[in-house]
Amino acid sequence: MIFLTGHHGSGKSTLAKRFSVRGFIHIETGNIVRNKYKEIGSGQDFHDWATSVSHGNPNYFNDCVLEKIVQAHNEITESDGEYIGIIVDGNRQISGIEYIKHNAPSADLHSDTVVYLDATYDELYRRQLARPDKKIPDVSFDSFVAKYLAFDNEMGLEQIKAYADEVIDSCIGPDNVEYRLCEIAVSQGYQTEQKLEIRELGGYQYGELRR
Repeated sequence: MIFLTGHHGSGKSTLAKRFSVRGFIHIETGNIVRNKYKEIGSGQDFHDWATSVSHGNPNYFNDCVLEKIVQAHNEITESDGEYIGIIVDGNRQISGIEYIKHNAPSADLHSDTVVYLDATYDELYRRQLARPDKKIPDVSFDSFVAKYLAFDNEMGLEQIKAYADEVIDSCIGPDNVEYRLCEIAVSQGYQTEQKLEIRELGGYQYGELRR
C-alpha cells in the first residue's frame, strides 16, 4: 500500500485520484470518517463526536479503514491485473498507520510506503481559498493556521513527516508530484508501462523533472 499524508490542501486526494486511473484503489480516510458521522453522529459537533469516539475506542476509525482495505484487497485478487495496489490518503497519526499496516491483508508483494506531501502554510491557505468544494469555510490566514493546521499537528502530522519514507514538495506542481510518486511506486516494483506510464507523463520525458 501507499499511504499519502499531509496537511489540509497538500494535494493528497488529487494525487490519489490521479493514481486511481493507474490501477490503484483509492481509500480516503476523511470520507470514511465523515460518512460514519452522518450515520451515527448527527446532531453533535463533528470534532467533539470524533474525539469522543476515538477516546472510547482508539482504533474505531482505523478498523473502519481496514474494512475498506479488505474489500479493496478482494477486488485486487479478483481483478486479473486490472488493479495493482491500494493508495490510502488522510492518515494523521503514526499509530494509525502502524495499526493498519500490521492488521491489513497483503494485497501484493510490495512494501508499504508512507509518502508525506509538503507545502508552505501560505500555499496551503491559498489552495484552501481556491477550493470549489469549500470543505473548510473561508477564514483568515491566522485562523486557518491556528485552527486547522494546528489541529493537524496536534494529531501528529509533524511526527509523520519525520517518519515518512518519502517527502514530496507539493509546490512543484501536480504533474511533477505525480511523476515523483510514479518513481516511488516503480521503485517498489509496481508495473510501469501498463499502468503508471512513467516513461512519458504530463508532457515531459522520463528523467526530466520540471522545476
